[in-house]
Amino acid sequence: MRDRIESPDKGSEMCSLFLGVLSIPRVVERVDGFLVLPGEGEHWRLTEAIYWWQSEKSSARSLLIAGHNTREKTSEILDLGRLQMKPYNLRRLEGVHLAIHAEGTLDQMIWPCDKIKELDIKSIALFVSPYHQVRAYLTLLEALLARGYEVVLIPAPMLIPLDTVSPENGVDMWTLIPGEVSRIDRYQQEGCMVSLTKLKRYLGWLWQQPILQR
Repeated sequence: MRDRIESPDKGSEMCSLFLGVLSIPRVVERVDGFLVLPGEGEHWRLTEAIYWWQSEKSSARSLLIAGHNTREKTSEILDLGRLQMKPYNLRRLEGVHLAIHAEGTLDQMIWPCDKIKELDIKSIALFVSPYHQVRAYLTLLEALLARGYEVVLIPAPMLIPLDTVSPENGVDMWTLIPGEVSRIDRYQQEGCMVSLTKLKRYLGWLWQQPILQR
């Protein structure tokens, strides 16, 4: 029988990052804050978060909507007036916090980190498209840890098939995954994203938190 234990390589380490993040229970109804990373014309990022924000199951008290690159061809101004219209249909306005512009994912993380501290958010669900979930999670986690913030971070990828076309890019989400993987590798080398070692340490802490207990 072939030995199941082999030395890790770059491919297995990347798989470990994905499995580590995506194995976290989706206890969206238990967190006290939601964070949405809009962009790419992918309106479902917001509609999914707003659905949970307005659900009777939710205990969240803050909805953070980060800025996005307003130079994208599919960009729109996401103010409270626009969010009350279709397809968003936002009705619960109290507790909603908005940013407008961010250059990219790294820049997108600065504002929510400040708001998490300001609003004393102890647990937060991260809403973003499935193909972008792991890179966004690892980037936000690095930003939080760098500031010394101990926050329960729950991934909340959309319930949407990967063959869905991203409006800004004009291709399906399967096609966008290789670019995400290469960015994870590059940003880790630049120190902008948690390493596998740091992720393991964080997940060891996370899985002990009461919010994840049955």
